[in-house]
Amino acid sequence: MGWQFNMIVIMALVFGGTGWCVYRTMKAEEKK
Repeated sequence: MGWQFNMIVIMALVFGGTGWCVYRTMKAEEKK
């Protein structure tokens, strides 16, 4: 635990947020 654990959490949040944005964009494109 420590800074390594914090880095993993931050990386997961960043990648998760990016993936969610891409997913939302793709779903929006499908509706057009």
